[in-house]
Amino acid sequence: MKWAGWAALSLVALLGLVSGGIPGLLMLTGMAMLIVVLVAFVRGRVSWAGLTTTTSKFTALVASLTAIAAATAMSSGTSSTASDAPSTTGITSPSSPMQTSATASRDPIQVILDSAPKGSTLAMLATLTVADATSGQAYDRASFGQAWSDTDRNGCDQRNDTLRRDFLEATLKAGTHGCVVWTGKLVDPYTGKTVNFTRAVGAKPTVAIDHVVALADAWNMGATTWTKDKRLEFANDPLNLLATSLTVNIAKGAADAAYWLPPDVGARCAYVARQVAVKQKYGLAVTTDERRVIVETLRSCPRTATPRAAIAKLGGWPTFSEPVPFTATPKPSPTTSTQPPPTSPNPIRGVHPGAFCSPVGALGYTDKGTLMRCSVTPTDGRARWRSA
Repeated sequence: MKWAGWAALSLVALLGLVSGGIPGLLMLTGMAMLIVVLVAFVRGRVSWAGLTTTTSKFTALVASLTAIAAATAMSSGTSSTASDAPSTTGITSPSSPMQTSATASRDPIQVILDSAPKGSTLAMLATLTVADATSGQAYDRASFGQAWSDTDRNGCDQRNDTLRRDFLEATLKAGTHGCVVWTGKLVDPYTGKTVNFTRAVGAKPTVAIDHVVALADAWNMGATTWTKDKRLEFANDPLNLLATSLTVNIAKGAADAAYWLPPDVGARCAYVARQVAVKQKYGLAVTTDERRVIVETLRSCPRTATPRAAIAKLGGWPTFSEPVPFTATPKPSPTTSTQPPPTSPNPIRGVHPGAFCSPVGALGYTDKGTLMRCSVTPTDGRARWRSA
């Protein structure tokens, strides 16, 4: 009988554990023990359970009630935790309207930047500082040093270096060691249109060199703290220079991406990628609106990589000798005698204008009475009858 009682109690405990875990184990075991204790009080003893004395009965009673109380407390705590947890019912996808407040409140621009492909322009953009406040100091072009300096020390200014690099066709001025561009043809990177260029005197300007990140924009976004040498380097950095049509360059002005993008939609990804590369290289900030426009532009080309600076070598195009202004050299006058031309004492009658005559200086009259002289001219050295 003793083993049967304990076997039954063990089976009850196992059922409680399987059905309710630890709380179930404690609950069923406590209730089973409580029943056994009550039987012991009624019958006087339960020998198999060792409940033969009053002390053992009360000890078992306290133990059973404690187990039941512990099970009740554990069950209440588990129910409370479960009820406090957010329900996932109905949430089937990130686009569901029942998103958690944390996800719904995230900046959508930041979400795109956080998932940007490694090595892309978007990934680089994510590293830039966002600052909407300007420097507060007035911009002055002179702060960036002499325009078009030879910062790479190749013997040619950066303007001509950029023209040689970006032109589709070009001729170089002879005697400039392959530096100065005399004529050229450009495919505008912002419009895709062809622009012809010539340096001839009196020719209308058609091409300009654009600072992709404008000097004034750089000034407002961090360049005020730079040294003079760094500002000079920035103003002449090939990475930040592109040959463009003069009209487009004027239209852009000093605007950042938030206010101006190339008219050719197909050129916009490359344009903002170059801006990001320049700003990252020099530690310049972007505004909130500028960052938003760049992200929206790159959404159609998220894997666009940032460009590297391309430097043009000297020469590489045919040379052209500037024509020397033509000065007409007067023809020498026909050799004439220092002696006064002989004259005819008696004018000849009946001469014909243009007819050959002799001697030079003779006089004659036409049939109509017009006085003629036998003479030569600077362009005709033969003596003919001409008006006196």
